[in-house]
Amino acid sequence: MENHLNLPVLNMANIKPDEKALSRQIINALETVGFMYVDNIEGVDFVKLYQACDWLFKQPMEVKDSITRKLWNPNNKNMFRGFYPIVPGEPSHKEAFEFGRDCDPSDPEVDPS
Repeated sequence: MENHLNLPVLNMANIKPDEKALSRQIINALETVGFMYVDNIEGVDFVKLYQACDWLFKQPMEVKDSITRKLWNPNNKNMFRGFYPIVPGEPSHKEAFEFGRDCDPSDPEVDPS
């Protein structure tokens, strides 16, 4: 028996004509499937994006460690953003990098654990 996942496709070209409808699609995709494919992102150069990712993940561990989350490098200040290393014994065997506005650890709405 085959299982097929109907992956929602979010067309960002629709954001200007109907932002609320696109917002509802995003919420629905994340609440029901957990994943989505985002298409037609204005101004994204996928070749340059791939080159940037390739450059980052080929850096020596000393460079990546300098931008690793505080969880894995207590000397760093970035609580929630940065490099995610491969951790021996953990089920995930991938490196990742998360970027975005960092949160102040003293914010009462933030749980740094």
